[in-house]
Amino acid sequence: MRMIPVKRLLTPAVAGLCLLGAVSLFAHYTWLSPVPSTVKPGETVTVLLASGHAFPAAEQPLKGVDVKAKVADPAGRTTVLEVADKGRGPEATFKTGPEGLYRVAGEYDRGVISRTPEGWKPGGRASHPGASSVIKSYNSFLCAVRTPGTALDSAAPLGLAFEVSWSRTGRGIAVLVTAGGKPVEGADVSIILGSGEAKPAGKTGSAGRVDIEIAEPFKGPVLLTGSVSKPAPAGSDYDAERLSSSYFLTWD
Repeated sequence: MRMIPVKRLLTPAVAGLCLLGAVSLFAHYTWLSPVPSTVKPGETVTVLLASGHAFPAAEQPLKGVDVKAKVADPAGRTTVLEVADKGRGPEATFKTGPEGLYRVAGEYDRGVISRTPEGWKPGGRASHPGASSVIKSYNSFLCAVRTPGTALDSAAPLGLAFEVSWSRTGRGIAVLVTAGGKPVEGADVSIILGSGEAKPAGKTGSAGRVDIEIAEPFKGPVLLTGSVSKPAPAGSDYDAERLSSSYFLTWD
């Protein structure tokens, strides 16, 4: 399978389209940030929905974002997390148990919304006949937390409506985009290594996968994004469906 080097850049027009899909309705990069990302069994982790123009630095807190969150422990057992805004934006905490990898997910499902002169409003064209755009929007945000000594091998999908997952390969990382556990073809995938702007890595094929080469000796934060925009079915009260997902992990 052909590996796509991280340094590869698409044309400015294509790159812009990928970025638009990756951030969906958010004006910047948006990700679930764990503190800490490596933690001893029995310790507490805080996950914060962060946003900013320059990953991994968070800027102004996200307000009015109704996020549902959960964590899957190393055995795959899932626990719903209580999300609250304590002034920094949506955040949640959980205590680790057994050693291994913990997968944390946040979902922001806005349903059908319309862009009006007053901003985005709930409802479709029947409610907002003069809207310039009407879309069905869903965003997911995931991150990996692990105990010391746990290998960064893979993070299986959690069965979300749309999500990015990954597995480590001999030369980098394989990114998988799924919807309800099934591969998504034609999704735009991008990556940020350490800091800076997202570099488009290509579109998923029928297996929902894009392979990305990560050159040694890179170590540090990684943000993966996947997104897709598709026309609404005939007779719908909206124009298009936009789905996006991001995954934060610490590469070593």
